[in-house]
Amino acid sequence: MIECLKWGTKAMRLAGNLYLPQWPLEDNASYQHRLCTSFLFNAFAQTIESLSGRPFSEAVNINDDVPQQIRDELDDVDLEGRSLHNFAHDVLRAGLSYGHTHMLVDFPSTTGAATQADLQKSGARPYIQHIFPQQVLYWNAERINGVMQLTELRIWELVSG
Repeated sequence: MIECLKWGTKAMRLAGNLYLPQWPLEDNASYQHRLCTSFLFNAFAQTIESLSGRPFSEAVNINDDVPQQIRDELDDVDLEGRSLHNFAHDVLRAGLSYGHTHMLVDFPSTTGAATQADLQKSGARPYIQHIFPQQVLYWNAERINGVMQLTELRIWELVSG
């Protein structure tokens, strides 16, 4: 339903009976006419854009005490070219839309890097991946040493290539 609300009239019409039910005594031709002339005012998408845009109307400020190595990575936090500012805006937009969202922080394997210089030469660095709620297929958490910890996460990914 959220996707349909975000895309407005066209999505509502494509969904047909799902969100605009046919009345019991309404014939198919009448229903199709009503469906083709019904509109969905897209207040939802406008509200999400307005609310998510306010905190990001100015660039994200980075304090002077943030190490230069981290500063250098803030223009591409997801290894897909998105800056911290744009990434955070997208995460907030999804969170407002669905009520929650997820981020996975990962670091590629550093097998074979014996020193910090080897690590820097390999180009391996941490990155953030935004995981939308509809991508989470399964998760499990267990109490370990008195603290609930995520122990399993299954996500749906599209891989091209």
